[in-house]
Amino acid sequence: MKQSSRGAGEGSPLGEALARAARVVAAVQRGESADAVWSREPPPPPMAGRVRDLAWQALRDYGWGDWLLRVFAPAGVSDRLRPLLLVALSALRGGRLPPFAVVAEAVEVAKRMQPAWGGFVNALLRRYLRAPEQWQPERCPREEEAARWRHPAWWIAQIRADYPINWMVIMAAGNSHPPMTLRVRRSSVRAEVAAALRRAGISFTPSPYPLSSFRLQKPHPFSSLPEAVQRHTVIQDGGAQQAALLLSPRPGERLLDACAAPGGKALHLLDLGASDLTLIDSDAKRTAAMVARFPELAVRARVVVGDAREPERWWDGVPYDAILLDVPCSGSGVVRRHPDGKWLRRAGDISELAANQRALLSAVWPLLRAGGRLLYATCSLFRAENDDNIVWFLSQQRDARLMGRTLLLPNHERDGFFYALLGKGW
Repeated sequence: MKQSSRGAGEGSPLGEALARAARVVAAVQRGESADAVWSREPPPPPMAGRVRDLAWQALRDYGWGDWLLRVFAPAGVSDRLRPLLLVALSALRGGRLPPFAVVAEAVEVAKRMQPAWGGFVNALLRRYLRAPEQWQPERCPREEEAARWRHPAWWIAQIRADYPINWMVIMAAGNSHPPMTLRVRRSSVRAEVAAALRRAGISFTPSPYPLSSFRLQKPHPFSSLPEAVQRHTVIQDGGAQQAALLLSPRPGERLLDACAAPGGKALHLLDLGASDLTLIDSDAKRTAAMVARFPELAVRARVVVGDAREPERWWDGVPYDAILLDVPCSGSGVVRRHPDGKWLRRAGDISELAANQRALLSAVWPLLRAGGRLLYATCSLFRAENDDNIVWFLSQQRDARLMGRTLLLPNHERDGFFYALLGKGW
């Protein structure tokens, strides 16, 4: 028995996955983004999916897990041990893994950290398992809003103020697993892609909007999909696809994609027929990653590292017919994909982001020709980053008019996005 226990602690797949997921959570607690940690310390492919599921779900559940640790361990928990407990409690709540295997492996991981912690972890996790229904988020005290809704209190208050009718639906969506959507790059191969998915036994739902998408019933690593699917599709959320569709590039137009990384929207513009496209992003590493992910961007478009707020450093002086301005934002509409964001952000960040968004709008507007159009885009649900900015901009620019506004709330088919199409001099 002793030898079996030691083996589980030192190298079992579940134990290693728990330990790696805990390191991701620990890094977020230190202020790092989960994606940055993942890029720096990627798990080996056989366990990557499980590690990501465990870590990302623990971050979705963070407010609940933090409350539960305060209840179960009022004297406090070591900062080193806390991430492991958060991951284990979230895994137990999720119910997708054998509960006593989770407990046993978490105990072994804790023992490796400090032998005396094994008994504490065992007792705490088994206390939860004795009455798990008693400790579910919806049964938390009403005053513990961060635990009940699994978002920071300030975030909940802002969403409630911006969406007084359906704020609870938005909160629930932010805690769900995001859908995996494949965008078919050419409509002529849609039937071929569907057939390849069926042959592989991969369940999917054809998306009615946009028509060129398939939403998988269960996420799959893209590299595991059939060759025809990999060749003809890209992973792109249905809400994100609306950007290129709303801007609707026309033959021969000169286009600018400001703040272009990570490049999915730019690729969609090219797939829709854009032939004269310039991509700008201020971050050299993000730009390099964008080109590495979509090499054809460097072939079919001009890729420039530059700050959209300083066009005098990179613009050639020839006006654009259309501009996509996908501004840096809070990511509140895609928080289920990036659950670390809700714990890394602070209430004061929103006003700073809005100020930067207004600066970007003001800087790129002069680059648009008279009669041209600009699509302002965010993956945020906060009004301060969306409607408030557009109202402000229209009050500042006499030659700007609102041509259309689209707010997409997150649901089982897509993430949350905001789009405002502005016309110049019309």
